[in-house]
Amino acid sequence: GGGKEKAYQINSFVTPSTRLKEVFSHYVILEHNGNIEKLVMKRNSIESGIQISASNRSKLKHYLEELKTNPQNLTEVLSVQPNFNNEELRGFIISPGREKALFEELGFQKNDIILNINNNELNNLSQAIKIRKELAEQHTFDFIIERKGQIQYLTLNLN
Repeated sequence: GGGKEKAYQINSFVTPSTRLKEVFSHYVILEHNGNIEKLVMKRNSIESGIQISASNRSKLKHYLEELKTNPQNLTEVLSVQPNFNNEELRGFIISPGREKALFEELGFQKNDIILNINNNELNNLSQAIKIRKELAEQHTFDFIIERKGQIQYLTLNLN
């Protein structure tokens, strides 16, 4: 519709009888008159790709190659903690490692929650480990992150 855009936080009322309960990459969970409902969202645009300097691009490719053999080395760029919501995994909270400048150049901010990478929902630990191995082979990354309660799209191209 042509209505105004508004931002809502978890547990805030969208209408007098509808409260936003949870936000996922492609849908939201609403409580409407006491009933839980799922509302699927259409995705429009994704933030334009982040421009990364050549030196940081090669540094990042090196960290990605290391994901297979020494995944702990990625902690130089960022640290990752599971984000649990009602005892269910809902993405990973990230914060910068020693490579703070690289972390920021990638478009991340401290306490961003990565919910989805390349259409892989991050809601299960064993799946996250499998994705980690796949990421080592990739050069383009589409992230869906939650930043201060807002869903944001971030695209990273290392080519």
